[in-house]
Amino acid sequence: MRAELIHDLPFDDYNAIEAERKSTLTAMAESPGAYRHRCDTPFEASPAMDFGSAVDTLLFEGKDALLEQFAMRPEGLKLTTKAGKAWKRDNPGIIVPAHEVYSTALAALMDPIARRFLDEGEFQVSGFWQDEDSGLWCKCRPDIYDESKPAWTEWTQAIPVVADLKITGVIDPHAWTRVAYRLKYHWQAAMYLDGMTEATGVPHELFYFIVAESKPPHQVRVYETPSSVIAQGRAEYQMALMQVKACRDADYWPTSTGKVETIKFERWMK
Repeated sequence: MRAELIHDLPFDDYNAIEAERKSTLTAMAESPGAYRHRCDTPFEASPAMDFGSAVDTLLFEGKDALLEQFAMRPEGLKLTTKAGKAWKRDNPGIIVPAHEVYSTALAALMDPIARRFLDEGEFQVSGFWQDEDSGLWCKCRPDIYDESKPAWTEWTQAIPVVADLKITGVIDPHAWTRVAYRLKYHWQAAMYLDGMTEATGVPHELFYFIVAESKPPHQVRVYETPSSVIAQGRAEYQMALMQVKACRDADYWPTSTGKVETIKFERWMK
């Protein structure tokens, strides 16, 4: 393996390449045992994840890919009724609500800022690199990547941009920030920027989240990740990589932190 950026790599091929990724690495924040369990257990997506994947597929791969991978439940059809059960038998696969998927994707396309990313960026490129401190190989697959997009505040200067689409039930900055912190999106921002830097040899510093509401009125927001948040994410994900390396070397995956912890209620939790 070598540090590189691969364009048009099929998702199944990306998945098959063994390397650390944000979605499994964050389990180290719970315990090494939780990380090991995440790696060894087949992933089961929740309905919310399936919905987000359907919107991603529509925006990044097109309608044909969407219809091939998902069963699009018509608006108003209840799967508990006789008609709904018959439809389900005739439409095997991952069921998602058709109207909500299309309207959420349309909202993102209609937003003047989000559309600039979607119109100009390259979708789902794959980056691979070796972490310098732990020696572990890592990978990332940003939803949107533009190696020459000017920064929003300085249109005269071309700066590489990385962005990720998030489908959410909460949209206001305060509530969404709490969700982002809990789901370790700051790890993702830092890891993706570091990965794209290593894969391309060009510094990457700008990361945006395009956030679309899954329910009407399907509001859309574009959030820039500040450098302080990226720095925190970087420190935390790199510590997690070092813990993975230590646990592998010792072949020991404890399910406890090994210490008594104190509960803390932060001011933003109120």
